[in-house]
Amino acid sequence: MLFFFGIGTSVISSHPLAGVPCGNCGNTSVGVAIYSRYLYVFWIPVIPLGKCSVSQCAHCKQALNESEMPPAYLQKVSLFKQQAKLPVSNYIVLALLGVVVAFSFVASLFK
Repeated sequence: MLFFFGIGTSVISSHPLAGVPCGNCGNTSVGVAIYSRYLYVFWIPVIPLGKCSVSQCAHCKQALNESEMPPAYLQKVSLFKQQAKLPVSNYIVLALLGVVVAFSFVASLFK
């Protein structure tokens, strides 16, 4: 049997980092995107793995992962990550699995 599985990402939100200059070109047109990471099977999100963020300068196109960001970026990025909510679709399979387990438990009590 053939299984398709892996780790996927989807954009939750994106925000400009107002007043924060780019470390590469000095321009203040830096934005940040917050991503949801999840494990998928057959392209259906199964298990949420958390959030990650990437900043990019609109002028020089320098992109930085969270581990590469300077401290001036991290203060605002951490606030945006706290405000971003994970999509409900990342939890649907876990919820369905919980319903199946609960149903089988209740069904076994009435045998």
